[in-house]
Amino acid sequence: MENLKAQLEDLDCQLNDLEEQKKQIKLKRNEVLRASLEAAEEHKVMSDSMANLMLDGELPTREHKALGWEVNRISWAEKMEVYRKPYYRTEEPGVWVAVRPCGEEYENKTYLGILIGDFATSLSVRHDPETGTLGVEPSFHNPMIFIPDTKTIVFGMESWWGKIDKPEDLKKISDADIENVWYVRVLKDLAGDPASE
Repeated sequence: MENLKAQLEDLDCQLNDLEEQKKQIKLKRNEVLRASLEAAEEHKVMSDSMANLMLDGELPTREHKALGWEVNRISWAEKMEVYRKPYYRTEEPGVWVAVRPCGEEYENKTYLGILIGDFATSLSVRHDPETGTLGVEPSFHNPMIFIPDTKTIVFGMESWWGKIDKPEDLKKISDADIENVWYVRVLKDLAGDPASE
């Protein structure tokens, strides 16, 4: 019995040592995270918002603290679905598309593109107040298109695009095509644009 008691005391001492080591490692980790927050952009280890989230129970903004959130753990989605096949459109990855990017550098030109698939453009976060778990997963998936001529990638949300089924489909996407999209007309009406009349 004495032997078991000695073993238990020894294990308790080891646990205490491990707890102290864990505490010291967390302190050092938080030092690195705080240093990253103050570092120049090229020396950061991650985004400032993520570094703030990873600090021990500290949240990134005053607004979050005002909500009374307590974060004990960050849980990444079991299946990190950064890329996925589209489930609400019929276009398959790898099809040719006509694409007119919105960026000024593209000078309102229409290009031949290749639909790569839907990629996450952001992360979504949910908080479980009972466990203090912050769940993180990829979200806001959007079509990603590669343009061989410019060697660039654009998302569907930053371009006008459509599948090419036959050679005639590779026509220029015109200003008139864009102006006739229902939500463009609504936005112009809301803005009181006389051209929308």
